[in-house]
Amino acid sequence: MIPFGMEYWYIIMPILGILYAFIQMSKNNNQLLSGSKWPIVSLVLTVYVIFYIGNRPLWAYADTVMYVHAFNGFLSGSFEKVSINESEWAWQTIADFCKATTDAHGYLFTIATIYIGSMAAAAWLFMRRHYGMAIAFLFTSFSFFSYGTNGLRQGAGASIVILALAVLAMKNHRNIFLGVIGLLLIYIATSIHASLYLSLLVAAICLWKCDGRLAIKIWIGCVFVSLFIPTNSITILTNLIQDNRITSYQQSAVTLDTFSRTGWRWDFILYSGIAVLFGWYTIVKKGMTDYKYNVLFTFYTLTNAAWVLINPIAYSNRFAYISWSIYPLIMAYPLATFPIFKRQGLATGLILIAWITFTCI
Repeated sequence: MIPFGMEYWYIIMPILGILYAFIQMSKNNNQLLSGSKWPIVSLVLTVYVIFYIGNRPLWAYADTVMYVHAFNGFLSGSFEKVSINESEWAWQTIADFCKATTDAHGYLFTIATIYIGSMAAAAWLFMRRHYGMAIAFLFTSFSFFSYGTNGLRQGAGASIVILALAVLAMKNHRNIFLGVIGLLLIYIATSIHASLYLSLLVAAICLWKCDGRLAIKIWIGCVFVSLFIPTNSITILTNLIQDNRITSYQQSAVTLDTFSRTGWRWDFILYSGIAVLFGWYTIVKKGMTDYKYNVLFTFYTLTNAAWVLINPIAYSNRFAYISWSIYPLIMAYPLATFPIFKRQGLATGLILIAWITFTCI
């Protein structure tokens, strides 16, 4: 086992990602778009990453220590529960299961399996023949490692939401049965982390109607609303998302000097807008989409638009993650599915290298 730590992760994964990018650069359009039926290496890497993240030391990173402390207290009887929010019953259920079957190490491994396994299953359903490309973007995203070691509850819940979206889009058309299963999965995700209630609303909208062009217009409109009437928009979204964390963040007395960390988050808006721009290029400029991409892109754009409205509050990046968790698939899916560039292999490799460079910087 390679020694654990962020410094190792941000050496190993970028190297693997860049090697993969160069492989894609060598492919012509037909080779790239045809993909691979059984991406064995990528599947083995996925299992390895689950074990790598799941078997980390109990002292690794602040949130890991906090979760281990809560679980050990629950295990010993010092705490009645690990979750203080009654609505987050699924998180407590995970702890109950681990209490009966394992120790703190197994608890972390179980959470890592849910976090990585759910997004991997979603990648397989969305992009089976291009599963390697999906995990190349997922595992090298700047939020992947942090939500696997620090933001455990939101990371696990958001991954279940991604899996739910994949279920919703499985038949390439609206399907009531799959829709019910998908919404049920999202409800379970909200019972892990309450901030994900927004996902339930937006997924229901996507089940009713997916329209990438309209979603782009809504996103642009929300940027202007947030810029010119931030107080009103924050109040509306605080009530909509139904998470008391937002209220506490909104009331936080944060006195930072960096503009990108307080007030209107222009840095996060630009980051989020790249995916919206790429979607515009694919859907509007090139006129290429399908039901799966419509579900992915509409969900991303609408949930991100909701975050845009509350972006001036402190720590709003925690709510941006509702959309950012599927950002890697927003980039990977069109590159693997639609002939949007004359030299698709070269473009894919360069985009992936730029993606990895941003993560490392």
